[in-house]
Amino acid sequence: LPLFLSLSLSLCLFVSLLCVSVVVIQAHDWGSTPVRIEGFTNQMSDLMAASDCIVTKAGPGTITEAAIRGLPVMLSSYLPGQEKGNVDYVISHGFGSFSKKPEVIASTVKRWIENPTSMAQMSSIAQSIANPNATFEIAKEIIDLLPDPSNPNLRSEYEIGGARSWRSAWLRRPKGLDKFESMMD
Repeated sequence: LPLFLSLSLSLCLFVSLLCVSVVVIQAHDWGSTPVRIEGFTNQMSDLMAASDCIVTKAGPGTITEAAIRGLPVMLSSYLPGQEKGNVDYVISHGFGSFSKKPEVIASTVKRWIENPTSMAQMSSIAQSIANPNATFEIAKEIIDLLPDPSNPNLRSEYEIGGARSWRSAWLRRPKGLDKFESMMD
């Protein structure tokens, strides 16, 4: 943190209460650097909008939100297996770095902040790979897989257990029903 404190910036820290107490972080001497310390928050989108970069673990949701916001990403950890690929993705696409060492993290972010051209380039790359409509596109793909409700061969609501609509009826049907029905034909 001494490297961060030598810069003219404001820090906003989000503390996982499983790792360390907010009170412990608040007790640290931050010198003249303005610091806002948060525990859990529902305001991440707004806070990211006010940020220049983010230091985080390699969670896919956070990386996705950061890319949508055009934030360079400094990754500090990952869950082995499921998040390792996220580290590789961020690095190979050129919108972030990874280190577990606090000194390396601080010097990397300091270098980014001191080089606005590099920050702008990483921001541009992040935004270019982001897909803010991905959730809607996935939902549409799923809906498109559902059968046409006007299909006379669609089983009745009563047969499926009193569902109120064909979509909920389709979603509530027992697992493996397709396989079973195809064996009965």
